[in-house]
Amino acid sequence: AANPQLQPGAVPRLQSAFFEYPPSYDDALKEVRARIVSHGAATKMDLAALVAWKNLGRGNRFIGQLNRKNAVVVRNATAAAFEPGKTDAQRISALHVVPGFKSGRAVCSVLFTAWDPENFGVYDRRAKAGLKMVLSAACTCNLSNLPTYWEHLRCISRELSTNGANWTPRMVDMALYKLGLPPSGPTGVSPSGLTGGSPSGPTGSDDDDSDEDGDDDDEGED
Repeated sequence: AANPQLQPGAVPRLQSAFFEYPPSYDDALKEVRARIVSHGAATKMDLAALVAWKNLGRGNRFIGQLNRKNAVVVRNATAAAFEPGKTDAQRISALHVVPGFKSGRAVCSVLFTAWDPENFGVYDRRAKAGLKMVLSAACTCNLSNLPTYWEHLRCISRELSTNGANWTPRMVDMALYKLGLPPSGPTGVSPSGLTGGSPSGPTGSDDDDSDEDGDDDDEGED
């Protein structure tokens, strides 16, 4: 398991970055989460909504492939991926029959984050860049491996969850994404329910440019 150590000064940087997210940006994720929890699986409609939210560079092709897939196959695969007691690798493997999930780190991560933001976060090349900015140089882990990436988010969320703060992997990935963006002017909006510079719940959202890049090959779409 990954055991990252944050660089000195990383905690206030992550806190500050997290506060820059408008709370409304995760509305679609929350709606899909409610549907997944209710149905015990994700439908083709849910996956299409997540692709639109992620603004994938190959979204149109993905939707076309998804439309040709039997709805029952999609529901059964996602239900299997959400079963309790599975490892991250087993969950990803259960989705291999669904278009875009066999090697798609971004789309996989969005689905699992919508399902369980307490344990998963969104994979993104910018968030990965932000992760490298706050990790100790001693960390040589392969952050392009999705389970390894998730484990780092979990470890960091535990490191940050002190003095009454309650960070989740999703919150960590939002902060990392903001850190990994090119410098820009101030756009910060403090998410509701957060005080004293420490997150208190799973609020927040994706970037204010509506493009948290997520091509399967991690190429980026601006």
